[in-house]
Amino acid sequence: MNISSFKRQKGVFAIEFALGFFVLFMFTMLIFETCRVTYIAAVLDYATAEAARDARVQLEKNTDLNKYMNQDCERIYKNEPEKKKTCLTVNSFSGDQFQIWFYWFVEKNGGALWQVLTSASDMKVTVKHYKDLNN
Repeated sequence: MNISSFKRQKGVFAIEFALGFFVLFMFTMLIFETCRVTYIAAVLDYATAEAARDARVQLEKNTDLNKYMNQDCERIYKNEPEKKKTCLTVNSFSGDQFQIWFYWFVEKNGGALWQVLTSASDMKVTVKHYKDLNN
């Protein structure tokens, strides 16, 4: 090898690193996003299964959120933003105990990562009741 071939290679490593790093970074972000979506799906699946199982048994015992029903949230909790948010959410369910139970279950059992990886404003709870399997 002579010196002129080394001079022609100058800067090639920087270009290869830049192209390779971009691909590596994108795959790393893809893995993180896949893990985040999997975690959210697992928490929602767990909450759905447990809420459905416990709803009939625990519904009568769960009085934590009943105090917010049919309240004037803006006036009563104007200096307590967390309670005000909970009150408005509970009242948005129009007294449907199953929706309230599901919301409460996800909030309490979602874990620390639930608060970090999701936005509360992005979650909407809709519950449909069926009298039997044919309906």
